[in-house]
Amino acid sequence: MKSTFFGRAERLLVFALFLGYKKHVFSARAGLISHAFRPPEACMPHIPLSREISPLRALAAGLLCVSLTACSPPAASVPRAMLSGNDMELPRAHPGYVQWLEKQSILRQSEKLLSVVSGTPLVWGASGSVRNTTPLLNAADVWLDFDPSRAALGEKMGESALAALPRALPPRLLASLGIRGIFLSGVTENAGGWNITPGGRALSRESEAVIGLRFASSAAVKDAVDAPSRDYVLLDERCAEEGVILGGEILPGSTGMGPDFRLARLGLSRYADLYMMVEAPREIWSLLPAEAPRRSPGATDDHTGKKETDDAEDVAPLPSAAVAELIRRGVLPSAFSRDMQRSLPRGGWAATAPLTGTDGVSRRWIYRYADTPRVLPLHWDSPRSSARQALSASIIRQAGLLHQPLLRVSLSDMAGLEPCAKEFSPEPALSALAALSRDIRRYGGWSLLGDPVPPAMLPRVLHLGIDFAPDTVTSPSLEYALLTTDAGPLCRSIDASLAAGVDHARLWRSTPTRALPLGSDWLPAEEQALRTELAKLPSAWAARVLRASASGTELLASAPTLAAAVTNLSGTEHSAQVDAHLLQVAFRAFLPGLLALSGHDLLGAIQEETDTRLSGDDRLPLAWNADGKNGFSTAGLPARAAYPPLNIQPGLPDSFAARLAQITRIRRESGIARGVLLGRAKTGKEAGGASSSVAACISRLPDASLLLVAGNFSPRALVTDVLLPEEVSAARAEDMMTGRGVAVRTRNMRLQMKAWGFRAVRLFSS
Repeated sequence: MKSTFFGRAERLLVFALFLGYKKHVFSARAGLISHAFRPPEACMPHIPLSREISPLRALAAGLLCVSLTACSPPAASVPRAMLSGNDMELPRAHPGYVQWLEKQSILRQSEKLLSVVSGTPLVWGASGSVRNTTPLLNAADVWLDFDPSRAALGEKMGESALAALPRALPPRLLASLGIRGIFLSGVTENAGGWNITPGGRALSRESEAVIGLRFASSAAVKDAVDAPSRDYVLLDERCAEEGVILGGEILPGSTGMGPDFRLARLGLSRYADLYMMVEAPREIWSLLPAEAPRRSPGATDDHTGKKETDDAEDVAPLPSAAVAELIRRGVLPSAFSRDMQRSLPRGGWAATAPLTGTDGVSRRWIYRYADTPRVLPLHWDSPRSSARQALSASIIRQAGLLHQPLLRVSLSDMAGLEPCAKEFSPEPALSALAALSRDIRRYGGWSLLGDPVPPAMLPRVLHLGIDFAPDTVTSPSLEYALLTTDAGPLCRSIDASLAAGVDHARLWRSTPTRALPLGSDWLPAEEQALRTELAKLPSAWAARVLRASASGTELLASAPTLAAAVTNLSGTEHSAQVDAHLLQVAFRAFLPGLLALSGHDLLGAIQEETDTRLSGDDRLPLAWNADGKNGFSTAGLPARAAYPPLNIQPGLPDSFAARLAQITRIRRESGIARGVLLGRAKTGKEAGGASSSVAACISRLPDASLLLVAGNFSPRALVTDVLLPEEVSAARAEDMMTGRGVAVRTRNMRLQMKAWGFRAVRLFSS
């Protein structure tokens, strides 16, 4: 007993000494990001530990530890209870463990960040209502969407992904390709290091669920919520030297089972307020699942903190009969609006094992989950507004501390979490989206919706105040045009978007990085026709690009993989494959809005059949390697690059990167990102011809001239007639890629189109 007593006292003394160390947040007077994107460095230096803790304070802390330890008997070995509960007492969590959890929690991190802005003029630094996307479109109209978990950068021993990024993809090289922004995805602390599922550490919805506001240790070392990692600071400085800006993600609308959930289970109500949780009365425990719980976290004498958390949760979804009975008893609400939607992951209710809280009371909780019981949606409408505070704090960190002007907001897991009505309601996600978009603008930034929404919802979402939204107008219809050689659905999707009033200059036009549904919400009647055409794909390539899911067949493929599929290549570089790949990029590049590329595009990453089959979520699973060699991602999946290394491609005139640089240069010089999409030009059969494989759009540029982009989604070269919209006429025309003149007669043109080719033509009224 004596050795146990003094062993505890010694550990608590060390813990008390650490409590005396103070970290300082950046000065409020330094301000948040400005429209110049580069505020001065605003981190105050750390005060040495020796100045913080005097010998007298250390002695007092030690005496306090001894006193507290005398009151805490060693934890006894207790048999495991069943999830349904019994009268056995589970061991109480160690106070040191609870304090350690609180230090890691989202709510504690949020308090530090909110204190930076509260009570300062920063709260009204800019208008939250006035939308002006022009400064961002001028600064960075082309972005690289970078996710380190899906890249193999050849990190050195102990080197983080953000430290390796400027070496593997030098900002100067990216700028020479016309890429002026790097969007950092999947770099926030996630549940991968906390919850080890039966499938191991492979990428999955559970392992990638965010559980904090800091960078993940694999992304940046020694990162603190109020003091950014040196790895990030150096990356930011390197990018600033080349005129490249950074973007990032705020806390999403759901989290994994991190510290906050565990503290809620221990009976701390302020943490339960963050989620949709309700304490289960003991009289209903018999209705809950009966399974053996894992050991109580932090309940042993030899706990050291995080190593005790791998087995911390034992949760199980509630069967439908139990949910119905709990609804009848008034414990749970009636079905949510979300539960009536087939297009959204259903989610449901789950129960926790009994756990003794900090007050000695054993509790069980019933909580709402999203898609899987280990992912929890935030409770936007909670009484204490804990979710609102956490999301606002995340904005302050990203916009102010990290100097990121473009912030992605992902709230799909919060959509439809209201009692069921006759019609589906996305609330509270829409209310949250409007509020967070205003917050981002007040701190000088711009918001990007991270959740692809049905095209029919785009006008409503953009009207709410989000600055940019994913382009679900040309995607997936453009990909299906490439696979089926029929551009009809793409043309009709563009027509429908213009009729609905979609502002195309506020769309984030990215090549595929996520699973795309079969068919389009604009055109549900054409789904069967698409299925018929896709069935004609060679079986070897169909297995690479198509994936079966609960909602039906999905397209899960990178743009270079789709190009290789339609050209039926083995994956080695070939001019036809590059043409088909560039067609997907160029058609988007010569439309208004932001253009986003991925590492798969730059290296021509070709995925294998196993990549699609093993994907744990709706994002592309394979890794890409910056030097063009075969590599392995975090999930252990191989990457195969069809193109030469990126630093070599610019010297090869016909390479993907060299041709991309020409496209982005013309895009930047013309100002098409800030243009206005006027309509679609009629081509092929619509203009009296025979082909239906060509789509063409016309936009007004900032200098009042016009830009026509046309794409041929066929493996055959052809000549197509083009009929401009009635309100448009031109006296002369010029090919923007070659500088040569193009014959035009008022509203009529005739264009020669290469197989899988595109044309960008500038039209002048005089």
